[in-house]
Amino acid sequence: MKRFLTILCALALLAACGAVTVYAEDSAAYRDDVYSFRYPASWKQGTAKDGSIVLEIPGTGDGVITFAIFTDLIRFTGDEETDAPGIKNLLAEYSGKNLSFTGEYEPVRYGNLQGFRAPGHWAGKQDASMICVTDGEHLVSFVLIGKRAMAEEAALLGSVVTVDNGGTGAKEGFRTWQGKGYSLLYPENYSTLEQTTGIVFVDKDKSSQIIMARTYTLNEDYSDELAPSIAAGRLPKSTGLKAEPEMERIGGRNAAVIRGDLESGPMAFYVVGQGRTALALMFMGAGALSYAEDIIASIVFE
Repeated sequence: MKRFLTILCALALLAACGAVTVYAEDSAAYRDDVYSFRYPASWKQGTAKDGSIVLEIPGTGDGVITFAIFTDLIRFTGDEETDAPGIKNLLAEYSGKNLSFTGEYEPVRYGNLQGFRAPGHWAGKQDASMICVTDGEHLVSFVLIGKRAMAEEAALLGSVVTVDNGGTGAKEGFRTWQGKGYSLLYPENYSTLEQTTGIVFVDKDKSSQIIMARTYTLNEDYSDELAPSIAAGRLPKSTGLKAEPEMERIGGRNAAVIRGDLESGPMAFYVVGQGRTALALMFMGAGALSYAEDIIASIVFE
């Protein structure tokens, strides 16, 4: 199935606001750093190439594909006119080789999660439906393939619990982002969008101001001597900039940095690290760059 939003996955435990789901058979739970949910224990759990969770129902061709991400860029309000553009964008994004939609959709709500259900077909043969819901800080998506899976919608969605990843940082005007193996502060006026490759922060009032962070696993311990070559090798080619790193002292640590100008304004690409982990951060736009020193100084590796 077409890569889901290029983004990371996660899943469920119990109902956040509502009754506990009871299955006729024993149930199992999926949990990760973003969400959790319950499903019949007889179902087989796997992982798709894009990181989405796949549940197969034995003895049938039915199944479930699901993922969840941290983001406050995508929200559903329950108002048909307000939600329509976002729903149509998601339907266009998800429609691919295997999954097709009828073009219709209807609102759904499970506890504090609300969004839409869109009917369609899987591989041109099986009935299917996609449910996408948000709670202001998460996007949760389930694709139910076949009548057996579709019959479990209420049990699956009703058991979803999302994980609180934010909180006010120690520094006024910032919030804490907890990544895998590191944490940092980001401006509280920026939205978050987790992707399979990292995390993106976008100014809520000016979308051209962007901050991106991504970790890389190294074959040897990170060092200041190694940092420039990491920065040169990891600088996105889409910037069109010449990779000429320099070392700067920021917030008590040394960082390799490449600077340049893009259509959206000035840009800086930083690399710091610890142990076998390197963290690359790209700041795009003058507004985003104004936060670079505070953010880099706030980084804590675990």
